[in-house]
Amino acid sequence: MKGAKTPLFHGLWMDEYFSDYIRRDIQRLFPRINTHIFRLFIQTLSYHSGNMINQSAISRALEVSSVTAKEYLEILHNTFIWRNLRSFEKNSLKKVQKMPKGFFRDQGILHHLLKIDELDRLLIHPVAWTSFESFVIEEIIRGFQCTLTAGIDFYFYRTRDKSEIDLIIDGPFGFIPIEIKLGHKINQRMIAPLKSFIQDTGAKFGLLVNNSEKVEILADKIIQIPAICL
Repeated sequence: MKGAKTPLFHGLWMDEYFSDYIRRDIQRLFPRINTHIFRLFIQTLSYHSGNMINQSAISRALEVSSVTAKEYLEILHNTFIWRNLRSFEKNSLKKVQKMPKGFFRDQGILHHLLKIDELDRLLIHPVAWTSFESFVIEEIIRGFQCTLTAGIDFYFYRTRDKSEIDLIIDGPFGFIPIEIKLGHKINQRMIAPLKSFIQDTGAKFGLLVNNSEKVEILADKIIQIPAICL
């Protein structure tokens, strides 16, 4: 493809794609929206993608109300640019943080907004690990949605003592906790949150998705799956 070989062409194409999204989709659906502020809001989110979202801090930075920031997040979520991920609050044994988490559903858009146009630049950029995590989460969610199975919800999990799991799948089959790592080397500290969650909730097993080369049992009830298998 021309865009893959010519970064300048790809950048121009992405600029037009994003401008068209604002002009055609957003202005048509929300004719009273301030498109300048909305565009700045999207740009600001690129620095928070894959993290817990402090709506109040973002609204202060852009000088808009927290209500407006919440509305913009919902608009982006419902127009398939952004995914809001709710906090998992069903573990009665631990105090959890209830702030929402979110990420760009298309990592190509994120990288364009951050002006990352080469793989080598991405791999040394601070966003690399959250970008990979978001990509994997989106692929997993889409995979489950394609099954058309009812009653499946998706969450992230973080306790007050900073124990964190990137994705919790809650369905008729119970809970599936999934931890995601960009690298391929594993130590016991990395799977400690999975062990704790399984013990607290009675989940049947947990998954760790990374860039390893093979499916492997890492510990009792914890399975490693290479991202390439998704």
